[in-house]
Amino acid sequence: MCDASPAYRIVVADDHPRAWARQLEQADIAFGQPGAELLRQSTRVRWVHLSTAGYTAYDNPEVREHLSRRGVALTTSSSVYAEPCAQHVLAMMLAQ
Repeated sequence: MCDASPAYRIVVADDHPRAWARQLEQADIAFGQPGAELLRQSTRVRWVHLSTAGYTAYDNPEVREHLSRRGVALTTSSSVYAEPCAQHVLAMMLAQ
């Protein structure tokens, strides 16, 4: 957990459910892959940023309704890796 400012508490945890459960109780912002069920139980988190592009685990009516009702933003890292991957592919092609 880190304090980005006096007003917000950010949590970055590993994929272990107990780590997320403990830290989501105190976090305003979560970064990583918290479990969808843990998010549904959370009463404090206001913004979740997934460290991946995919969000299938969170794309169900129960989670969407809960996040919407509480006004929680859910963002992903979609397109973040597009340019580095393209550069890597081009470099590998040129290395041949």
